[in-house]
Amino acid sequence: MGASIDSKTQICGYPISLFKRVLTAYQRAEIPERLINLKGLFPLRRDGAIVFEECLSRSLIDPATLKLTAAGAAIARAKCQPRSPLPRADALIEQFLYRAETMNQDSEAIRQVDEIWLFGSVMRREATVGDIDLAVRSSRKPHFRNDHHGRHRHAEQLIQRIPDAPREWRSHLHQETWLSERYLFGRRRHPLLSGAQDDTGDLEALDIPCRLIFDRCRGGRVDDPVLERHPDSASRDADCDPPAGLPDLTPSRLEPMDGRWLAGYSPSERVSLHDIFHGRSEDAHRLFAEYPRNLRIATDGSDQLLFPWVPRRLQRPGIDGRSLLLIIDATAASGMGLVLGRRLATSGRTWKLDASLHDLEFHGSGLSMAPSHAASIVGALSLLLAVDAEHMVRRANELVRVPKIEIRIGQSRCSALQALIVDPIIKNLQSHAIRIEPADWTHEVEIRSG
Repeated sequence: MGASIDSKTQICGYPISLFKRVLTAYQRAEIPERLINLKGLFPLRRDGAIVFEECLSRSLIDPATLKLTAAGAAIARAKCQPRSPLPRADALIEQFLYRAETMNQDSEAIRQVDEIWLFGSVMRREATVGDIDLAVRSSRKPHFRNDHHGRHRHAEQLIQRIPDAPREWRSHLHQETWLSERYLFGRRRHPLLSGAQDDTGDLEALDIPCRLIFDRCRGGRVDDPVLERHPDSASRDADCDPPAGLPDLTPSRLEPMDGRWLAGYSPSERVSLHDIFHGRSEDAHRLFAEYPRNLRIATDGSDQLLFPWVPRRLQRPGIDGRSLLLIIDATAASGMGLVLGRRLATSGRTWKLDASLHDLEFHGSGLSMAPSHAASIVGALSLLLAVDAEHMVRRANELVRVPKIEIRIGQSRCSALQALIVDPIIKNLQSHAIRIEPADWTHEVEIRSG
């Protein structure tokens, strides 16, 4: 009895089916950089980063261990399909009962349906359902029980009459099972009947409410009351997982994006434009006139041995990747680094992201702000804040009353820093040199200097 996800459900504007695929892929290795870089899942790495952030925020991936949670595993296992109205499910149950009656009356059918138990969302009479949970108990008809050879020959004769039946079988039992399922479900099982189970073992182990709707000994269809548990169920089997349901997908408080996504969580923290943009896209050309070969995104956990130069600020704790993030562009001979500070407020009608730049450091002779280093850092900071903006827009649009989005970049007391770093970032964002909201969305993001 698995959870069923309505395929129309969205998280931050992404279909829930994408999260199912993401979590299924992630549970194989549980390595963030591999997930974020999956080109088969994400148009750009920024999409992978936002989806990964939402998996953390909604407790699908544990932020501390980066392991899949029970809720994440439930989404990965869940069936993703459109929910159907209850009358549609009732009509399919009616057809299924008719097929059971017909099979019981057919003298050529090897098996007969003894009981059909209904449980889950249809039994609870929910307005829409993901699938129909049935437990079907069957047995061989009396004249087929003891004549094994005759039963096998009869099954083969029945199969030969069906043009699309398989021609190779693992055993005679598989032939018998296939014929019974063909009788009950037809040529192709309806997706809503994917929850139908052969036998009542799982239903008994689950120890959940259920209702008998078909009893051969009493003539077929019955209208019995709902029972708290199956009559043969003593208590829940300790080895049986509880009934699967959708976890609570309510997100935690919105935070600035973890800046390590830009470096893909790699040990070297080196920035790769090819990975970020899946090639040299227009956005990449607009943000980086020259390929940033010496650009790194650093946090407390970075492997400093791989850096050509380590700023002093990285020797002190607190660079967590969210509130504080260190951007470095350096070679062995020269370089510069600075800290991006971010604070996000989501109260009221306006959501505000305040960004600030500080702890500027230089490496090499002259101790000046080389334009080549500054240009790479501007591109990185513009991209980081643009993805923050998109994440805010996506989360805001989940609300009934959509708030305004504002990003304010603080003025610097250093005139060179203001001219070479702050002003170009504001220009990039205001001119949309880099996308700051999802494609085809019309939400406006205000970029301010202050």
